[in-house]
Amino acid sequence: RVDLRSGSASSFARDRAMNLTAKLARETWRYDPKTGRLWWRASGSGRNLDRPAGNVLSLHKYRRVQFRGRHYKVHRLAWLLVTGKWPSHQIDHKNRNRDDNRWINLRPANHQLNQRNSKVSIRNTSGFKGVNFKRDRNKWRATINIGAGSVHLGYFTSKKTAHAAYCVAAKDHFGEFARVR
Repeated sequence: RVDLRSGSASSFARDRAMNLTAKLARETWRYDPKTGRLWWRASGSGRNLDRPAGNVLSLHKYRRVQFRGRHYKVHRLAWLLVTGKWPSHQIDHKNRNRDDNRWINLRPANHQLNQRNSKVSIRNTSGFKGVNFKRDRNKWRATINIGAGSVHLGYFTSKKTAHAAYCVAAKDHFGEFARVR
């Protein structure tokens, strides 16, 4: 059920507008798919060839590099360097570590699929994804968001049982993108 057709392609359009080609990227950087590190190929003003290129943004935790006055996220550059094309949508980090740009940790995803791999929201009071308490029924309710709507999975006497129902539905609908914790 994984579908990459829906979702925002704004990052793709932005990358393409920057006119950084795969050829120029390969002349500028070296990417190590096993470590996920990007290295400058030639020294320039202030470039340290002994350390991986770029820095980690404290706000978003993505590693990025600056080139010709523009910023590029390293995971998107990794995709360009390996495939020769800019990613058409977003790139998901399977293990949710935004600075782990190893090739085996990257996969294409639209916005919805990328959100499926997110952790439990800080607003969640049950501690379990897809579970909330319904006071009027004195039961735990399991729901899952699919597309634009929320699907009711049932009411349960324990939050663990409700979460188990969510896990089954998440694996069924989201496949490899299902993150249940």
